[in-house]
Amino acid sequence: MKNRPRFSIGTTPCPNDSYLLGAVATGQTHLQGIDLRLELADIETLNERVLARDLAVAKISCAIYHEIADDYALLDTGAALAEGYGPLVLAREPLESDALAAARVAAPGRHTTGALLFRHWAPHSREPSWMSYDRIIDALLDDRCDVGVCIHESRFTYAESGLHCLADLGCWWQASRGLPVPLGCYVMRRPLYERYGAALEHLMRCSLRIAERGDPEIAAYIRAHAQELDDQVTGEHIALYVNRYTWSLGEAGRAAIAALAGHATAQEAVSA
Repeated sequence: MKNRPRFSIGTTPCPNDSYLLGAVATGQTHLQGIDLRLELADIETLNERVLARDLAVAKISCAIYHEIADDYALLDTGAALAEGYGPLVLAREPLESDALAAARVAAPGRHTTGALLFRHWAPHSREPSWMSYDRIIDALLDDRCDVGVCIHESRFTYAESGLHCLADLGCWWQASRGLPVPLGCYVMRRPLYERYGAALEHLMRCSLRIAERGDPEIAAYIRAHAQELDDQVTGEHIALYVNRYTWSLGEAGRAAIAALAGHATAQEAVSA
């Protein structure tokens, strides 16, 4: 008997990704003839592993897709794009532009879309300190930084901590570009994509349909991995980041990722 092909999908524990792949994680749907395994990690770890060509399939920040496009195909399904909202720039108190330039900034990883958008929104700011996204709120509250670029569930809970929003980088991006905000997407090594890409996209859509029915196993899986334990916060997160672009990127989604690549290469040229 021939060995079954096997590969891993690198994904995050964030509610939108848990919702997307919950049916896979709970064994309710599978890729026929393939041993499929989920590997959970924060987005910056996944970015670094894909930049090292170390994963067959993974969620990445859209900000780095242009760097790996020769080796990875962009999946049509699973992306997190937003319309008029995105990473938030938070502080303990409102800051004027001159104070912002001197502020200590914490951002969720050098390769994240949030970090890229912040560098363009505040080009004269100091180089950020890089830390896991789930540590940034605490760093602000403990006075280890003055400004934090926050992603994921933090956007729903920061006000409870007395923090101020200086900017929604997604709103800024869409106002300046007229495109949705490309946050994260799934990619697959090109040789694998040629053989299994369509089947994997179909699997993801089947998983989404099961999640849409309110499956209790998937709900328990999401809750077990969420940063915020409040079900309302988790539900709001999913409602924002699982949308029509998650089902299919379409032309607008791909145009947004291409436009972000232009921002990224411009930033690289300035930094060189």
